[in-house]
Amino acid sequence: MKTIFYLAIGIWIVAALGLSGGQSFALQETTQDPLISITAVNQPLGEVLDQITGETGYQFNLDSKWEDHRVSATLNQIPLERGLKRLLRSLNYSIIWESDNTVTIVVYGKSEPGRDQGAVSFAPPPQEVPAEPEPALEVEPEDEQPSDRSETEALEPPSVGGPPSIEESEEAEPADAGGQDSDEPVERGRMVE
Repeated sequence: MKTIFYLAIGIWIVAALGLSGGQSFALQETTQDPLISITAVNQPLGEVLDQITGETGYQFNLDSKWEDHRVSATLNQIPLERGLKRLLRSLNYSIIWESDNTVTIVVYGKSEPGRDQGAVSFAPPPQEVPAEPEPALEVEPEDEQPSDRSETEALEPPSVGGPPSIEESEEAEPADAGGQDSDEPVERGRMVE
């Protein structure tokens, strides 16, 4: 039992050291981003990337049709990634960082003016839909006198022949109304008062 306990503790310690070592390695790698200092005024992007290669040792892959794209920027001791983003701000692009100090820049086209100010919704602005008037409910004024019709009959449209006569109600058979004792006659499955 002690052996299993010590083995579990040992595995836990090795895992904890491995994770903390991995985190410090990741932090170390991001802080080692080389700093660049470049002043480019209306220069071709390919030439500016060649200058950055001379400063940092990073190699850049760029489609040849974008090598002549003119860029302007003044960068003073700025990390490489931030500097590339500034140089490419007029383009719609992706930066792919490869493990052997190679950076591939994929350009999809020029970005539209004002598009770098934040996210823009492609949904049209909401338009107000005119509300349909609700049909008015006809409410009959309630009389304070008791009604001759039950609540169910009051909700049904009036019959063409009028209320049943005494002769019709005598033909009806008595029935049990929901388990309650009632001596009132029932006509066609409903109570008649």
